[in-house]
Amino acid sequence: MRQRLVALMLPLAAGLAFLVWTGSALAATTVFSGTFPNGGCGQTHSVTVNGPSRIDAAVSTTSASNRYWIEILDSSGAVRSANGSYDTTSGGTYGVRVCSPGDLQDPNPMQYSGEIGTGPAGQPALPKQQPQFSFGVLGTTTSIKSTFVGHGAIMTRSGLAWVTVRADNAGHVRVRLDDASRRIHLDFTSGMKASFGAASVRITGHGIVLGLVDRGSNDHIAIRSSRLKASGRVVRGGFRLSI
Repeated sequence: MRQRLVALMLPLAAGLAFLVWTGSALAATTVFSGTFPNGGCGQTHSVTVNGPSRIDAAVSTTSASNRYWIEILDSSGAVRSANGSYDTTSGGTYGVRVCSPGDLQDPNPMQYSGEIGTGPAGQPALPKQQPQFSFGVLGTTTSIKSTFVGHGAIMTRSGLAWVTVRADNAGHVRVRLDDASRRIHLDFTSGMKASFGAASVRITGHGIVLGLVDRGSNDHIAIRSSRLKASGRVVRGGFRLSI
């Protein structure tokens, strides 16, 4: 009788072990909000996962310049991602915070609200569908399927060159370039075109060609214009492509 009980319990235990393991990757969404300074980072919101998982965060803010990014930190406080998305390699407590490089257009402090999602590693933890935006005609909306948003810097021979981008496949593109060492401060809200790739966007207009690649924590920027030619890995900030 005892042998029969043991035989029955073994597959049951294996099934329970499977449930515990997969439970670490179950999807969950948390609403969060707070304030962040104009030039710096806000408070860190804790996120706990039980195993390898995806952590995604998205916010709306009161920033007039739209120059902000979302960082994901590990338990030691090291920044693991600056584009609001990160695949953890193990369980533990991670952190999410909103940061700003500082901009004269923005108030101090600024407010934000959004969602933090967790789920299986390698899969989006927040809904991919984008909200409906109204573009000037009462009662009409346009569905945004692809967006490329972010603010990041690459290191050049003379210092940091910053790129701010907000683009979608409906033809709305805003680009800002800042390189203080070269006294370059360009802001374009029209006359720019964006071509989307699987994990990249190419933006052209006003004699400028930008190539931006979303590689998680290893984003890449290439800039080509008459006043600035540079390319490299993003060392501050980050970008995020949503399709």
